[in-house]
Amino acid sequence: MKYNLESEIRNPSIAKILFLSKSIEQFGSGFKRIDSLCKDAGIKYSYERSDNGFKLIFYRQQLISDIPNVTYDVTYENALNITEQAVLAVLK
Repeated sequence: MKYNLESEIRNPSIAKILFLSKSIEQFGSGFKRIDSLCKDAGIKYSYERSDNGFKLIFYRQQLISDIPNVTYDVTYENALNITEQAVLAVLK
């Protein structure tokens, strides 16, 4: 997927603040970096543009377990902290 889209700064004041606070490195390099990183990692993505912006959709590989019907048995419930016990109760 290769697009030759120009970067467009919609709000220069916000862009300048983000740049000066070092929240962004530079203007207009995000799509190229995303494309390069996804290619390097073998991640498929798509780009959708709308009237009020855009979105990138990343596609995950479906994970398939080599162990059918995997279940976990927690036998040491007393070793769990209160939060872990609450999560376990919800899962059960």
